[in-house]
Amino acid sequence: MKVAIAGCGSAGKRHFLNSISMGHTTILFDPDTQRAKALALKAGAGRSIVASKLQALWEERPDAFVIASPTDSHAQLVGEALERRIPVLVEKPLALSYSEGVALTRLQSEARVPLMVGYNLRFLDEIAEIKQRLDNGEVGRPLGVALWFGYDLRKWRKGVHFKSTYSASKARGGGVLLEASHEIDLAFWLLGPFDTAFGFVKRTGVLNADPDDLAVAVLETRSGAVISLFLEMISATYRRGFEIVGEKGTLGWKWSETGRSKQAIENSYRTELAFFLKCVQDGRDPTPDILDGLYVLGAVEAIARSSTLREPTKVPPPATKGEESRS
Repeated sequence: MKVAIAGCGSAGKRHFLNSISMGHTTILFDPDTQRAKALALKAGAGRSIVASKLQALWEERPDAFVIASPTDSHAQLVGEALERRIPVLVEKPLALSYSEGVALTRLQSEARVPLMVGYNLRFLDEIAEIKQRLDNGEVGRPLGVALWFGYDLRKWRKGVHFKSTYSASKARGGGVLLEASHEIDLAFWLLGPFDTAFGFVKRTGVLNADPDDLAVAVLETRSGAVISLFLEMISATYRRGFEIVGEKGTLGWKWSETGRSKQAIENSYRTELAFFLKCVQDGRDPTPDILDGLYVLGAVEAIARSSTLREPTKVPPPATKGEESRS
């Protein structure tokens, strides 16, 4: 297959190396053409093409398109791919806002091509096993769930000053709720739709940067489980995990400092890309799909709105196929 990749940062590099290792030809595009050329050299002669402009990428007629660029470019790139009926894997989040996401669901409904949102933690073996055990009723009805993420934004990208990245700009999609939306997606995937959100979101000032860097939220699912989220971008050490308390026991996962989790995360990206490309070949819908990505954006905005209003807020219900055009 011919796989196009927009964005040659850390996520784009992962997708590029995985694509090459699977035997696919890649087309790289990045506003910094030299960065794209440097990455292409890692593949060897004839294995990749560097597109100096986005139009040049489209002229190569890719079979699939991976978007690993800053969040504020997602809606445009997804839209252009869908207009050309090219299947898309877009790194999380789907878009900057719920309204942008709704517009994209309409385009995808018309294009009728696979679209996947890159919530790769679903493809982590340990978490997938917990999902299976939960669905099998091992701990009974889930009652309470805690999910957490934290790491100092200044340490995220080695060799790059954090203030030069989109993560430090609210207008470009920075901010803890979008950056840590993996946890919101996991809560939705593991426990089902939310009913109500109550959140506190703030800019602590520790980073001296534009976006909010701390969020604490409580969500209640339609089934009555209560979820707590503690998300931040200021912790000196990397922290990520969750615990589910059910009627009959508990299940949980947390990041390991031994390196085991780091390798597992790398494997999850490879599994995710392989699954997406298989869906493209088979012409079937992947998961998490565009409606999952839209749902997360709705939950993000409900938490933010609750923080502003200082009161609980309803989370928009999940859309279903055929409903997106009426949203």
